[in-house]
Order: sequence, then C-alpha cells, then structure tokens
Amino acid sequence: MSGDGTKMDGHISEMFNNKYKLTSCLLILSWFLNAMITYGLLLVYSLTLQKIHRNHPQMNSEIVASSTLTSIAVLPSNLFAGIFSEIEFLGRKKAMILGNLCPLLTIFLSIKVTNLISFWFALSYIFISISYTIVNTYTAEVYPTMIRDKALGVMFTAARIGGFLSQIIFLRI
Repeated sequence: MSGDGTKMDGHISEMFNNKYKLTSCLLILSWFLNAMITYGLLLVYSLTLQKIHRNHPQMNSEIVASSTLTSIAVLPSNLFAGIFSEIEFLGRKKAMILGNLCPLLTIFLSIKVTNLISFWFALSYIFISISYTIVNTYTAEVYPTMIRDKALGVMFTAARIGGFLSQIIFLRI
C-alpha cells in the first residue's frame, strides 16, 4: 500500500500514475542534467588543462596541483548537501534547484574571468555534487518501498544517458 491507501504491485508504470507523474518527470530531468553537467564539466576541464599544458609545458606541476586541489575541494560536498537540504526555508527541492543553477552561473563566470579556471571548476563541481547528493536522497524518500528500487533504476538510467550525451554536446561547443 502507498501512503494514500492505494494498492501498489511494484510495477514501474506506477512511477507515472497521477500521484508521481510530475515528480518522476522532474526527477528524471534533474538526474539527466546533473550527470550532463558533471561529466561535461570534467571533459571541459580536462581539455582546458591539456590546452594549457600544450601552450605552457613548464606549468605541468601547477596543472597537477590544480587538479588535485579541485578534487579535494569536492570532498565535503556531501556534508554541505546535508546542511543545505535541512535549512528550513530551502528544503530539498529548492536546494536541488540551487545546486543545478549555481554551476551554470560559475561556468558563465569562468568565461569572463579566465585566470581562475580551477577555482570556477571546483566551485561548479562542489555545487553539482551537492545537487547530486540531494537528488539521490530525495528520490529515495519520495517513492514508496514497492517502487523505490525501480524508480532509482530509471533515474540512474537517465543519469547515464545524460553523461553519455554530455560528451557529444560539450565536444561540439
């Protein structure tokens, strides 16, 4: 039984009944965009660092240090996600939206202030990691037990498709 007393048999189509249709569509879009932004950012960042290395081979140690610091900066993002999603006026939904919009803002800022590329990438990656953590938690909470595993499977599939397409789209930009 679901929370409203209707019988559920655990079929994947129950994700798209009247109660969960809008939520499912928005979550699929969010998982898709999170993966697209994450893997697109990683691709752009690595290509940018390769280009810098080609143009300035003497900067190899700075590039390695920059990549390492960026990776370390993302580590506390799960903690930040927990804090942001529990702020009363934000909640999970607004925190997810903020987590998706902030990386886009930092990407546009990185175009204007190019000498801080590692900083902008790290900030973008932190925000998208926060969003990923919140959407994962929210997805597990929103569906009843009978369809939760199938819903997560659909969401992971949407993320894989987003990650795959990001490589094609970001290489064209």
